[in-house]
Formats: sequence, structure tokens, C-alpha cells
Amino acid sequence: MAGAAVTSGAAGHGEPSAGMAEYIADLAKARPDLVRLAECLSLAAGVERSFLRRARLRFLPQSTAGIEAELWFSPLVEAAGDQTLLIDPEAGGVLRRRLARRSLEHIEAVRQFTEDAHRHAQPLTRWFEELLWADLSPSTATSRLVGDKLRKVLDAVTSVGEAADDLGRWALHYLPRLPAGVRRHDDAWRIQVASSERLGLEPPHDPFGRPASVAATARALVQRDVPIGVSVRSDGLVLSWPPAEDSLTVRAVGVRTVRLDAASILTPLPASNPVRLELRRDQSVRLPFAAVQRLDTDGQPKLSIAHAGGAAEAAVASTATEGAQYAVLLPDGAIALHGVDGRPAGRVPPPAEGAVRRCLTMSADGTQLAWIEDGAVGQYESTTGQARILESPDGEEACCVYFSLEARAGLVRAYTSGSTLTVEGSEGRSSAVAMTGFTNAAAATAQSLWWSWHGSHLAVIDGSGDLWLLDGRLDEDSHAARELLGREVTAVTGSLDGRVLVWARADGSVVCRGPWGRDESTAVGSAPWQVTSLAVSVNGGRVAAAGGDSRLMLWGLGLPASLRREVRLDFCADRVFALADGDWAVSGAGGPVELSTEDGRRYVVTPETQALDADDEVPAWIRGCVLADVGHPGAPSGFPGLAASMESIRAAGVRCLVVGPVTPSARGDGLDGIPLDEEMPHSLGDFGEFMTLLMAAHHHGVRVVVDVDLMADQDSGAAPVPVARMLNSVRQWLDRDVDGVRVLAPGHLARGVLSDLRHLMEGYDGRVLMSRRPAAPAAEAADDFQRPDDSEAACHVVTRSLDRSLGDAIRDRRLGDYYRGSFGMELSTLEAVLELARPGSQWSHQLPVSLDSSQQRLAAAVLLSIPGAPVLPLSLLQQEGMTRLLELRRGHLALSRGRCRVQRYAQRQLLGIVRTHGDETVLCLVNSGTGTESVAVHPESLVAGQQSVRLLDLFDGTAVICAMDAPATLTVAGGGVRWLRVLPAPSTFGPEE
Repeated sequence: MAGAAVTSGAAGHGEPSAGMAEYIADLAKARPDLVRLAECLSLAAGVERSFLRRARLRFLPQSTAGIEAELWFSPLVEAAGDQTLLIDPEAGGVLRRRLARRSLEHIEAVRQFTEDAHRHAQPLTRWFEELLWADLSPSTATSRLVGDKLRKVLDAVTSVGEAADDLGRWALHYLPRLPAGVRRHDDAWRIQVASSERLGLEPPHDPFGRPASVAATARALVQRDVPIGVSVRSDGLVLSWPPAEDSLTVRAVGVRTVRLDAASILTPLPASNPVRLELRRDQSVRLPFAAVQRLDTDGQPKLSIAHAGGAAEAAVASTATEGAQYAVLLPDGAIALHGVDGRPAGRVPPPAEGAVRRCLTMSADGTQLAWIEDGAVGQYESTTGQARILESPDGEEACCVYFSLEARAGLVRAYTSGSTLTVEGSEGRSSAVAMTGFTNAAAATAQSLWWSWHGSHLAVIDGSGDLWLLDGRLDEDSHAARELLGREVTAVTGSLDGRVLVWARADGSVVCRGPWGRDESTAVGSAPWQVTSLAVSVNGGRVAAAGGDSRLMLWGLGLPASLRREVRLDFCADRVFALADGDWAVSGAGGPVELSTEDGRRYVVTPETQALDADDEVPAWIRGCVLADVGHPGAPSGFPGLAASMESIRAAGVRCLVVGPVTPSARGDGLDGIPLDEEMPHSLGDFGEFMTLLMAAHHHGVRVVVDVDLMADQDSGAAPVPVARMLNSVRQWLDRDVDGVRVLAPGHLARGVLSDLRHLMEGYDGRVLMSRRPAAPAAEAADDFQRPDDSEAACHVVTRSLDRSLGDAIRDRRLGDYYRGSFGMELSTLEAVLELARPGSQWSHQLPVSLDSSQQRLAAAVLLSIPGAPVLPLSLLQQEGMTRLLELRRGHLALSRGRCRVQRYAQRQLLGIVRTHGDETVLCLVNSGTGTESVAVHPESLVAGQQSVRLLDLFDGTAVICAMDAPATLTVAGGGVRWLRVLPAPSTFGPEE
């Protein structure tokens, strides 16, 4: 009997089942002493051999030692080791019920015996046994007593330290063994969830079906803020913990696991269907996104579809007006269908395990799909919802499929066998043309097909990249006459009427031929990358090209190649389709992604798809770069201190240091190539120490700009530094691999000096020429930019102080004033000046003087909110709040490179700035007052023509809807800053599962 099997039935873990109760009742009849002894052990967390022996002698003195061994190996025991056994949780519940029916004196004796035996046991053991007793002997105070004891353990497992980890492990072991009456308390579940969270485990099943919010609050008790790196790739995102080098850092909550939801914002919420990502420490997670977008004739988006996880290919029906119009081949081989409005319209199940689908194509009306699947042609009929595999000709393998607009051809299929390539239309073997004479089997295949509207011509790109034009009349087993149109061809298409054929070469050039009967080929245009897909508009007037880039190229047929047009996309497109109404459809990968954390914060990560507005002569790295002035008091002492702290400088988000000023030497070169008396700043060190700093900075990806002071002798009335000395000094520093030079001059630099400096800079790649001006009006300081009549004299960056306008506005708490001499007017003037400067030139503003520490932080936040490359003290940039601003500025092109528009609000303390770059818009609000200010914001003041948008706070991740009929009320604390990303408002429908 003792060795009989027990079926636990449907009871939960620790909940006595009818089977166990019946088994123990039968066992008590056959072996009463065995069950009686087990009852005396049912209040113990674990039973040691000594505990078992003393319990038998205490409560069953007439029994023999053999009963101990019988119990040790009975079904009443869940697990037994060399020294300890554990009573089965279900059996323990039945045994405690039986014990409760004994005399009160006996029950108290068992409890006292257990308490005395485990007086020196671990606290968790005693806590477990106290809860068993509370369940056995309920009273009016039992619920409160159980709640208090659970709360103490919950507080312990949610504390910081390794001891809490160990406690969590034991809690996960003991809690499921407690009686159901105890486990019904929400804190019992919270203990298990919190313990699982901190150990990186999934929590056990909750048998009581509590709401998800209980688990969420339990996880929040142990979660801590952790930095997560986000790197944008051409096809999506890579998340890393800890953050990878050069990644954008966002804050999320977690312990050993961080959970984030990722959704493409190409498809507005809630249609984007967020994907849950789990990231563990020392891991990275890659999440690609696939995108399909419909554009109007001018290239403006009309509809977007996004799929997390990427996609192999996409296809679009050109004339569909209902049903499916878009098809996306997912990584698992399934095909997702979307209707003309973007809504899900069906799904083709994935193929059998191991099979691979490719070469997806869609009929013009959207009723049929076709693809290649392991050498055969697969086809799907939307009317029946059935997929099938078409029979392949003997010995031939399908290599390409294409739905022709020519009704007679229908589905065009290409098969390869040996050195023969066979192309056939419809479904009959009787309609085929063959190409022979290939030098090898690899060439006897088709990469791409195009069939003219009337079926008179067939274009084929073979496996070698050769483009052939064939007689499209399909006759039984005919070998068509063919013409070689070009080699190294990457894409081919034609007009709907079949009169014009267009193809792209490997060098990016696009040519056309036609109407038919004309033999010459004419240039259409040239793309800056290799073209992967072409489409001709329905009227035959324009050609579109895609090539895995964020630009869609458009050319007019019959127009000069120079009249091309670039359409900027939010993702990288590799396919383009022409639609019957004149619209375009593009498909590809990537795009902006919104990340949501468990505590509700949201972040938007945007790939750098927009082109810089600078020309090639302005180094890209200086655009929007924040420069750290190391000479400011409070910076690390000297070059050695800076070099030693370079890792922390980089971690704070600093990417460029300004060192100096240095005074040009009065004599020639020294032995090491640096002027012997080149004057270094005394507080920093000598030249050898500077080189140590320079190497440390470049090792950590930090650039260094040197200040060259031409005003050092002005107070003494000495003549200005000779031009030759200045040029010699600049050359020496550039030879030592500094990244730029900032020249401090008594007045604006003469045209000849600027010209000489520019010519000197042209010999060094990626170097920046800056000028530093004393306080002067914007128009006067702009003399150091390119003037309309002088194409050579120009600085990349002109540094000036905004002390008069910005400093006064902050000191007087009137940052939002907009009148003559105010900061808002000055900012507008500065933007207007750049319109006349060399493309890519920018201002670099310095921090106003005579500000206290809080005013300095506010002024720095203003400078980080406006265009240009501000110069700020290193000590200020290393403060925690500034570090966050630097992260956000690097992660949003609108903040680092965008244009600027000042918003006027009624509150004189509140400054509003709208930054835009491409489709990215950020609203910056700064409050120079001491009290909280509120302002109503309308969507049209942010993005023209928008009736409703969503404003995402870049600092705390909260979001608010802003509509014309319900403007958003935004508050800014006194001395506070808010940056809000403008996003599409949620849509009214989402994809169906």
C-alpha cells in the first residue's frame, strides 16, 4: 500500500485533491501509525532525519524505527535526500486537515515541537511554518496576520542586494507549497512575481486568475532604471544592454530582463501592433521592420503598412479596387495580404517545414498570387482561398514568375534545364519560347521578366545579367529570335502599352528604348546607387527607380536626364510599383520605430534617412556637434587629467573638445615640428601632454579643436599677429592631427586671410575652420561666412556670444519676449543670415557670462534647443541633466540639424521653438520664470495642414493628443525644459489577428 501510485487529479499545486484524500484515508486504515506520524510532520517546512526520529519517539513512542523508513519512501513524500525529506504539498494539506481534527492539546504539542526543533532555522523556514499554522488554526485575526507576514517577505525580496536574490529563490520554492488560503492573498503572488523578475525567470502559473496589473505592480517593485542602447540599421533596430558604442541610450526598467514594446510609426497606432522584446544583460536583440508605402504622384505618403520581423519580398496589385492589393512575404514563408485601405485581407499559410518561397508576384487585379517554392511554382487564388503547387515540366526548375498585364500570357513562368531557358505564359506547355546556346547552366536562368501589354515582346535578364529582347509570340516549342540589349543589367520594366522598354545598368544608369521599331537606346537618368527595381507610370511619362536607399528617383521619359527628382522616404526602399491611378507603391525595410517601456515611457528612434543640407566642403561631423570647452574652471586639471577621464567624458555624450587658447609662435619650427615657443595654456600643460590628450580623445572617438588666439597682444597695443605666423601655427596643429582650428581675431578676418586658411584646410580631410568673434551684431559676425561676391573666403562655423539677448532674457526672466532686441528676434535674425552663407555653414554660440549655476543650465538647454554647434563648459556638459539633453540631441536630427522657427506665446517667460528636419518635427519649450507656465498648442502651429497629432515627451515618454478642436495644454515647470516629438495621431483601426 505504501508504494501505491497516487493520481492527483485536477487540483492545483498544493491544493489537496480527492485522489490524495482518498489515498490517505485508505492508508490510515492499513497503516494508522504511518499516517499519524506524517500528521505530526505536516507543520514543518522540511523534515530532517533527527526531526523525524524525535517526532516518532515523542508522539508514537511504541512504534518501531522501521516506520521512519516506510514514510521516507512513501507517496506522501515529494522528495527525499540523504538527510531531509519534503512532504508532498497535496499530501500536506490532507494531513493538516486530519491533524486539525485531533485534540487541541495534541495540536498545540505538535506546533510547539515543530517550533522548538526549528528555532534556529533560517527565517524563511520559520516564516513558512508560521503561515502553515495560521492556516491550520484560523481566527478573526488570521487574515491580518497572514497579510503582515507576506508583506514582510515582499519587502525583503524587493530590497536591493544579493541577499534578496537568495531569498527570492527560497520564496519561489516555498510559496507554491503553502495552503490555498494563504496563496489567495495578492501579496503571495507578488512575492513570486517579484522573485522571478529579479532572477530573470518567468513567474509560475497563477491558479487564481488575478488581473495582469497585480503582476505589473510586483515587477515594478524590483525593477530599476537601466540604460539600453539603440542602434539604427538600414532594416530596423539593434537593442543592446549595456549600450553598444555610438548607440543612442534610452532608459527602461528591469532587473535581469528588460521588456520593451516596439512598433513602427509608419503605420499609426494602434494599427502598428507592437512587438514585445525581452533583452537580458550582456545581450543584444535585432528587430528588422518591413514597410510598404503608397505615394501620390508627387511622392507624398498616402498609406503605410509595416511588419515587425522584416520581410523577404513584397508585391502590389496595380489595378485592384477591392480585396487584396498588397502582399508581404514574411520570414517564415507566410504571405500577409492587405486591402486597398491597408487593412489585413487574409494570409497564406507558410509552406511545409524546410521549404523556401521567393519571387513573389501579384496579378493586376489582386485576385492571384504566385511565387517560387523549392523549384516549383506556387499559386494562390483569393476567390477560393486555396494555395497549390503547379506541376513543373520534366527535368526543369522554375527560376522566375511574373504576372503580365497581357491577359493571354497571364502568369509568365521561366524554367531552366541545362543550357536551355524556357519561358511560357498561361498554364499550357503549348505556349512557350525557348532560349538556348548559353555557355553554362548558371546563365540559363531568369532573374527578371517583363512582358509587353500586347504580348509582342518579352524582356529577360538571364543569370549572367544580360538583357535579352525576344519575340513574345508564344508558339509550340519555338526557339525565339532574340536580341542582346545590354550586359550587367540589374532591373527591367516597360510602359503599359508595351511601346517603351526601360532598364538599369550596374553603374546606376537608366536607359530606355522605344517605341518599338527604333533601335537606339536613350539615357533616362542615373541613380547614385545600383538600381534594384524600376516602374513606368501608367501614362508612360515617368520612370521611378529604387535601390535599397531612402530615396526614390523619378525621371521624365523624353526629358533631359538632369531634370531628375528625388523623393525622400522614411525607410530604405528596394522595390517600386506603378499603380493604375498614377500613384506609386514602394516596399523596403526600416523606418522610425517607437519603443515603449513597462513603466509607460516612450521613445521614438528615427533612422538618418534625410540628406544633410551642407555641401561636400563642410565636414559632416560638425553639423550640430556640441563642443566642450575644457578651459572653463572646474574642468579636470591639465591635459593628463583630461586624458585619464576621457572614457567618462565620452560616456557623458561629449564628442568634441575645444582646447586653448594658444598663441602663435614668433619664431620658426622646433625640433619636433612645433614652434619652440608655441604658448600652451599654463593651466593645461605642455605639448607632450597635449599629444597624450589627443591620442586618448581619438581612441575614444572624441574630436579636438584648438583655439588659436590672435588677440593676445592687443591689450598692450602690439600689432596683430602676422598672417604668416598664424598660418604656420595652424599648419603645425593640423599636421599633428587636430580636427579643427578656431581662430580668435580682433575683427572679422580679412578676405585674403580667409582665403589662405581655406586653401590650407583643403589639404586636410574632415578638418573644420571656425572663427571666434567678440560680441557683435549678427550681420557683422556673418562677415566670416561666405559673402555672395566671394566664393573662397568662408568659415565652416562662426562662434559668437548671445550674452546681450540670451543672457539678459534669462536674467530678466523674459525669454519669451518677441520685440526688437529680444532673444526671439535675434534668433530669427541669425537664421536669416545663414541663408546668405555657404551651404552647411552654422553658428556656434557661447554660454552668456555672469549667470549663476541654475541660469547656466537653463541657458545651455536653450543653446541645445537651437541650430548650430554650441560651445559649453565641459563641467556643465558632464552634469546628469545635460548628459540626457546630449543623448536626445544626437538621437533626433531635427534637434541637431533641423531648421528653426520661433513660436510666439502670450507668456513672456516661455520660449517656444519648432525644429524640423525632413518629416521629423520637435517642439522645444523653455520656461525662464520661477513658476509653472501652461500653453495651449494647436497641431497646425507645428505641422502645416495637420488636424491631429500626438506629442511625445522625449524626457519622460508620456504622450498627449493635440487636435484642432482640442488643443493640447502643455505645462513647463519654472526653469524647466520640454522637448516633444510630433508624431501621427492614432488611427481608427488596427490589423486583425
